[in-house]
Amino acid sequence: MRIETVLRHLVVWQWILACLSIVFFQVEVDRLPFLLQEYAAAEAARPATALDAVVGWLTLLWGVGSFVASVGVFALRRWARPLFLVMALLGCVLQALLEPSVTTGWSVAAETAAQVLVGITIGVVYFSPVRGHFARPSA
Repeated sequence: MRIETVLRHLVVWQWILACLSIVFFQVEVDRLPFLLQEYAAAEAARPATALDAVVGWLTLLWGVGSFVASVGVFALRRWARPLFLVMALLGCVLQALLEPSVTTGWSVAAETAAQVLVGITIGVVYFSPVRGHFARPSA
């Protein structure tokens, strides 16, 4: 299999796993222990703060930017490589800004697998033969 095909598979699978993480949470949230269900309900009902608004806008920027970067990497566009890296780093910063939350095991497993694939994708676009597609053209 060509490295370009591997890269495209990585991009598609990271999005599939990220979406599965959301689906798993929605399916399993009712199976959480009572105290965790109450905490999740209280968390959802809490009034938003200014920090929540900032994190929300950054999350929107991250989501759109990540999608655009993924499409660019899939299409082997030069501009996509640094954008993909910046969006991965922004995702890490956003994780640090989030307050404690309730999630489920399968949801975390899918999310973690997606994050691992993001890391592998970064390695492929920077350190494999496919990096030539993203290099600046020779003058």
